Amino acid sequence: MQTGNGANNMEKNVKINQKHAGKLLLKTLRDIIFEENKNNVFQKLDSNSRDAVIDCAINNKLAALFYYYCRELDIELPNDCVIDRDYFLAATSLSMRRETQLKNILTAFAKENIQGALLKGAYTAEVCYPHLGLRLMSDLDILLLPDDIYRAKRLLVSMGYKHFQGSIDNAKHLATLCHPNESLAVELHHAIAKEYITAEKSWKYTIPAEKINESCRVFCPEMLLLHNCLHTVEEHFAVNLRDILEAALIIEKLEPKAEKLYNIAVDFDSLPELSILLAAVEHFFGVKIDFGANKLRAVPSDIIDDLTAVICNIYTPETQKSAWLTRDVADMKHIQKLHFLGRRALLPRKQIASMYNCSSSSLKLPLYYLHRFFRHFTLLPEAWSPKSKDRKKLNARHIGLCQKRLNNFISKRNLG
Repeated sequence: MQTGNGANNMEKNVKINQKHAGKLLLKTLRDIIFEENKNNVFQKLDSNSRDAVIDCAINNKLAALFYYYCRELDIELPNDCVIDRDYFLAATSLSMRRETQLKNILTAFAKENIQGALLKGAYTAEVCYPHLGLRLMSDLDILLLPDDIYRAKRLLVSMGYKHFQGSIDNAKHLATLCHPNESLAVELHHAIAKEYITAEKSWKYTIPAEKINESCRVFCPEMLLLHNCLHTVEEHFAVNLRDILEAALIIEKLEPKAEKLYNIAVDFDSLPELSILLAAVEHFFGVKIDFGANKLRAVPSDIIDDLTAVICNIYTPETQKSAWLTRDVADMKHIQKLHFLGRRALLPRKQIASMYNCSSSSLKLPLYYLHRFFRHFTLLPEAWSPKSKDRKKLNARHIGLCQKRLNNFISKRNLG
């Protein structure tokens, strides 16, 4: 039994390992996925560090992926590891149910001549991961043109889907639909990430989804990668480890063309987001796209340091139940991350001022962000009471009142 300094050092090491679990997981994933375990990163860790990495993989929805590569590379996991064969088989079973659910929806769409484009995980699960059960998700996102979206909704309702409690139509998709006998919710999108990237504008970047279903479409590799970048930066207001890993997998597996990716990013005014996320992908996983001479703005090293801090401070065992993960606006870390991303990743103030024909000091600028992300910024205080920590309990009344307050604020100041 250790006493004195020995015990203190062990306790200190455990805390350090937990604090840096995100960094350790990043290094491990890079080693086992992109470098074929040539550095034996995971094997060289002590038992406490291994446990911290495993917990971090679970928190980031990467447990099945982590187990798969460890098995393929004959990396031994701890005997009492919660990620085991049963865990992997359960993830695979869920994914098989997802495939069946998606097939039923697409078949029904085809019969009614409704053509949708699969977004995010519903497509990347098929083409970027080496096994069916490695990309878990909570919903199916389908992009539809204006002539089809309400037809698709009526069709799903006729199949037994119902509105998810508290869900309402928003700037990007119709109210979420759920089926009592299906595992995933369905979101029918008329826009993506930035709400002005509508289905009509982005449809020209879709291609037939031959590997999934003849009747549906998916984004081309370049648009798929850009959507991943926008979703990571703008939708979450934080950097999600799995999204960055998925961006690396898209680059590695689908080989998007640099010139086409650049032109699409220019088309959708998204070069800042693309620059930051691609810099993060290269920094964390060593995967990059060569854009040639100075096409993308260089990302300073301090931004990469901030990105690393975001990932490694949020997704660790000791913070997995923190208020940050429920977006508690009273949490100082949350405010810091909003400030960082608002300052670094979103549109420059001058550009917004030009869009709205106002001065760079105008009140329209903060209102632009407030309106754009009102779900995050204008939630009523009572919605965050201890009795309603789960975001799913935020109902239409809360969101409706928030939007009403914002509209009144704008109209009273003649800022519409």
